[in-house]
Amino acid sequence: MTHSLRNLCFILSFTSVALALVTPRRPISAANLHRASSLSSSSSVRIEADEPSVGVALCEIIRDACQESVTEKGAFSFAISGGSMLKMLANLADAEDVPWNKCSMAFVSHRCVPLDDAGATYGKALPLFLGAWISRGLEVIVPLGSTDSEAEADSYEAALAALPPRVLARRSDSSLPVFDLTLIGVGRDGHVGSIYPDMDDTAATRAVVPVTGVDGMGQLSTKISLSLAAMRASRRAVVACAGKSPKAPLGKAEAMVRALEGTDETPRSFPASALRDTATWLLDEDSAVLLSGTTTGRVRDP
Repeated sequence: MTHSLRNLCFILSFTSVALALVTPRRPISAANLHRASSLSSSSSVRIEADEPSVGVALCEIIRDACQESVTEKGAFSFAISGGSMLKMLANLADAEDVPWNKCSMAFVSHRCVPLDDAGATYGKALPLFLGAWISRGLEVIVPLGSTDSEAEADSYEAALAALPPRVLARRSDSSLPVFDLTLIGVGRDGHVGSIYPDMDDTAATRAVVPVTGVDGMGQLSTKISLSLAAMRASRRAVVACAGKSPKAPLGKAEAMVRALEGTDETPRSFPASALRDTATWLLDEDSAVLLSGTTTGRVRDP
């Protein structure tokens, strides 16, 4: 179990979270699987120079969000993603100015494997930063470490529900958890957490969903993931996207167009689009290069 983070410095306007009761936000359900509209005024895009700069900005956001929540209610709850985000979060490994003993941390998604398995985000994070945070008092909500995704999802959901409302508030209309901050990665196919395109789980209304599929090696893979509804319920959400590779010279630039500007996208066709009007999008220049000036607030040369 764990705690940490700081505020989204400039963009999101926050509604008041009255300890256990939170103002409802439009849920995603089978009846509300809407087509994504153009980027709304409640969304925001923050562009940094490169991947390291995105990492620094992400850590600034954690510090700010943590300070605000601890000042407001004496506790801070947040959820993190794995992958390249772990390297970014390592910038906070030695941070002594964050009150980790007042923070609780969960995972946006996690493989259903033993916690010391090479594919376990928990195990990967321990030497990078998580061990240091825990030593300073962070509470981490950890999976059981089994391969049973149904049991893991039920257990993780129950662990979240057991946290006091002062630590992790619930929505008044659905009892979904309301993290003070949720940090979300995104794939080129639009997946967020472990919610992938064309999954029925894009419409899930529960907090944590079990996910079973086939990985890139053709092996059966089981995971748990926060649902899109739970990601949207977060008091603040940040989608971080940065970096490119020889195999993907445009990085995730095309994915950002679909996520933020694709008028024909739905949460089922491109799950990241479900967050366009609720999250702050923290991008590097390469990831933002194809976005319009309307989205970025910049004037592009003709």
